[in-house]
Amino acid sequence: VGDTLIDDPLRQILKEDQEKLPHLYDLRMDIELAASQKAAEQRESEDLERLRACLERMAADKANQRLTLSDDIEFHLAIAQATHNFLRVHILETIFDISNTYIDYIRTKIITDTRTIPVVYAQHEAIFKAIEARQPQKARDHMAAHLAWVAARIEKINTDA
Repeated sequence: VGDTLIDDPLRQILKEDQEKLPHLYDLRMDIELAASQKAAEQRESEDLERLRACLERMAADKANQRLTLSDDIEFHLAIAQATHNFLRVHILETIFDISNTYIDYIRTKIITDTRTIPVVYAQHEAIFKAIEARQPQKARDHMAAHLAWVAARIEKINTDA
């Protein structure tokens, strides 16, 4: 069966109509809000280590005035992994893989803009701290704020293009 149950139909839908891309982002938001909340409830010490390592790489990147897309994705996947639900991780990986085809350019603009790098880092740090402190609602709220901020940036970039 492999990835084809979810992956192929989603790719086909977006290939035929890229206007549906916001629906994929909306689904991602649902999954990530739940994941951040669950991660704060269920995280274990190795989950925190994985998240902290991502954040440390992001801090080093921020000092060099650049963030990398792989570190950003890894951070979000580490949150999903901290829920200990392999399906959540798999579906989120699939969403990232599919959306990369369509919004790589936009995400790259966001993480290479020296004005937004400190903002993106601070948002990730706030999510991490809430998960570390086992504050599920705060983790969810910080994730919601981060994803809404990203959505607004995507909209602005699309409008300006």
